[in-house]
Amino acid sequence: MGFTPYNITTNLLKQLVQQRSGLSDQVRKMYEDFKHLNSPPSTPELLRVIDQESKRFAKVRLVVDGLDECPAHVSNNARAAFLHVIRSLSPNTSLLITSRASDYDQHDLGDVAELRYAPTDEDMHRYLRVQLQNHCAFNEVLARANHDTVVQAIALQAKGMLLLARLHVNSVAAQHTLADLQLALTTLEDDTRHTYQKAMQRISTGDKPLAERVLMWLTFAMRPLTMEELRSALSVNENVTSRQTAVDYMHSEKRLLDVCAGLVVVDHQTEPINVHLIHPTARAFFEIYFDNERAHKSLGMTCLRYLQFEDLRTEIYDRARILQRLVELPLLRYAALNWGHHAHLTQDKEVVDMSIALLNDKGSLTSVVQAMDLSDHDSVSGLYIAAHFGLVTVAGQLLLHNPKATEEGMDGETPLHAASREGHVNILTTLLSGGTNPDQLSGDGRTPVSLAAESGHLDAVRRFIGSYGVDPNSKSTTPFHKGRTPLSWASGNGHHAVVEYLLAQDNTQVDAPISYGPFMGRTALMLAAHDGHDKVVELLLGKGQAVAGIVDGDGMSAIALAAQQGYAKVVELLLNAETAAAHKRDAVYNRRPVDWASSQNHEAVVRLLLMHPSLDSKDAEQRTMLSWEAQYGNLDLVQRLLDYGADPNSGDEEKWTPLTYASKFGHTQVVELLLQANANIDAQSIDRRSALSFASEMSHHETVRSLLMDGAKPDEPDRFGRTPLSYAAGSGSIVVVEILLRYEVDVNLRPNTTSWSTQPPIMKGYFDTRR
Repeated sequence: MGFTPYNITTNLLKQLVQQRSGLSDQVRKMYEDFKHLNSPPSTPELLRVIDQESKRFAKVRLVVDGLDECPAHVSNNARAAFLHVIRSLSPNTSLLITSRASDYDQHDLGDVAELRYAPTDEDMHRYLRVQLQNHCAFNEVLARANHDTVVQAIALQAKGMLLLARLHVNSVAAQHTLADLQLALTTLEDDTRHTYQKAMQRISTGDKPLAERVLMWLTFAMRPLTMEELRSALSVNENVTSRQTAVDYMHSEKRLLDVCAGLVVVDHQTEPINVHLIHPTARAFFEIYFDNERAHKSLGMTCLRYLQFEDLRTEIYDRARILQRLVELPLLRYAALNWGHHAHLTQDKEVVDMSIALLNDKGSLTSVVQAMDLSDHDSVSGLYIAAHFGLVTVAGQLLLHNPKATEEGMDGETPLHAASREGHVNILTTLLSGGTNPDQLSGDGRTPVSLAAESGHLDAVRRFIGSYGVDPNSKSTTPFHKGRTPLSWASGNGHHAVVEYLLAQDNTQVDAPISYGPFMGRTALMLAAHDGHDKVVELLLGKGQAVAGIVDGDGMSAIALAAQQGYAKVVELLLNAETAAAHKRDAVYNRRPVDWASSQNHEAVVRLLLMHPSLDSKDAEQRTMLSWEAQYGNLDLVQRLLDYGADPNSGDEEKWTPLTYASKFGHTQVVELLLQANANIDAQSIDRRSALSFASEMSHHETVRSLLMDGAKPDEPDRFGRTPLSYAAGSGSIVVVEILLRYEVDVNLRPNTTSWSTQPPIMKGYFDTRR
């Protein structure tokens, strides 16, 4: 699997789906939607489904072992790609990441708890004894040596570094006389660089060329290799023209491991089983040891020779035979996906010539496209592939021989679209200078500038708009994202540099909504808020003056989307821009931002929403947040507000307190919480009605019982002289009347008016039941 955001995202979704016995409606819908469109979903669309799938679990825990081992040196920057994906995961996902301490700052994961580990002396000694024992079967001198002495000497120089310890064991195990072993123990180095140098010196002159080829491949390959891929790569030379002739040059796994002096290991924990350098520090060493451009030329030439095997010049279209070809030629998939990346990193003429030869050969090109798993095998042109990899010289030569190649592509995509997605500005210039239309739509309705903006390629976006006058508001016509602008694409993916450039254009429409698709109605601000891109949100609100109160097709505002996902910093920015939106309910789900945050246990967001602008601030009706939550019966939010210090006795314009509302609507548990927080049980409204009066009128017998048990006055008349019993009798609530009668209330207490509606309780109940 290639280390790309797309492959990482699909793998995460696969793991989530496999945890359930059946597929969810969201996954089925995504499959049906994109099956109909005959195209795979994009990374943002996969992340949206992952977000939905993760919420089917109370908690999702993701373990990432050895993040520093994820390559950061290759052209597609695997580590950055991986971090982009995991930063996009729902906040209910917990991450456990192991990494070297020196690489910690590079991970940019925000505020995390850090635990540093170093092996104890006991750990080191135990580790060394196991390693030495493993070598004894192959080294008689080491088997007879005093292991205590060897362990002490290695542990002293390793200084707590298991890597150095392992390298030193390899060094000692390479000695075959007692004198050499003792000398090796006295010359152990205390840093990895010198240890790697000594390891290279141990390799014999005859083995060195092969060892260096192995180490070069493992250092500069675009992703980890399987042993079969490595063996296939090393079998290729100018004399090898087919799979059959390659077999004659194939080295065994044991031979490849032996010649590398312990610097290469096979990882049996991965699927498929990978071979790699002993440690990431080895890659850093060999990146200096080898000439980078020559290394990429060597790997690129190997891939190009492999892709031009005679076996691949026969065109086949049967899916089973294509898959069989990938099995028979283990390096084919890697070579097809990465030859251009290696070629891009070298300007060598031999590589350029071989690239042109490959792309001009119809049979070989078809095999490459099939191995890349591109869907439209027949229409993909050589120029499209050159544009995808950013091969400027190759593209120029292909255009000279076929100027119309700019119109050929894949699934309605042209070379300009391929170059735009990858951000190859030089290719863009070559194509646009030749008269290519900078606004041409792809088969699914995407503009080149939108593809560049989505991927965050600022230089490409600047070239389209600044040099070729492309409209910054050009809209996609793709069914799933109809009406989406470059600003929308850049904002949704967190590319703040592109967003800043687009906002600097005079006519950029900041609040342009998506007109159709799953994100219908969403603006750039909503998309950025949903995915937690706080820097982009800040730009849109500041320089862009985006309107925070706009809602999408579901009635969700930017603050509701951010609250739902748990992005506290984004919520805070939006609250400062538009307080009113924080209290609005969405049209489809009838939930407020705080309801979304509370349901997902986003405590920091809940606190922000409940306490902004101040805990006891009042709205136009003089009601506080606690008043509203008491009315809705939101037990959890009421508890939080009380814990934060909200006033349980704050009255509105009618002098109704939170207790009044909780009692009137029969939320007994909320009533009990408020009373525990010292709410005034006998607080009266303007009409001098108590909480018990309202609960009695509405026949909430459990609430009535709770209030009475806590000491509410059962006979307290209101402004009209009516008591709780009068209201209970008028409502025909036999249960409430019975409860009140146990407290010896006066059944004949006459109200202080003569209206029919205010008869004594016994008469009031009689007349109301007769009506």
